[in-house]
Amino acid sequence: MQALRNSHGPSWLVSFSLTRDESSAGPIRAISVTAGNGDIFEATMMGADDPWTITYPEGQDRFYGTELEVRAHIRQLILSRAAAKVAP
Repeated sequence: MQALRNSHGPSWLVSFSLTRDESSAGPIRAISVTAGNGDIFEATMMGADDPWTITYPEGQDRFYGTELEVRAHIRQLILSRAAAKVAP
């Protein structure tokens, strides 16, 4: 910072501010689906290149795909009553 202040001047340093990265601000997308028995399946995606993290009563799953594809995946989880998967 001192080198930047010296090269750009003190007024530049005063006007400089660090902004929070949008991808670390929280989920950028979230989906909630309630099964017929009342179980809640929630999917969140933190960044465009990250997988969806699906949380449900039996555990968690990770899934890459569009919102439409993740909704279809959740329907399959509901129908199969699958136990939580361990994804890399």
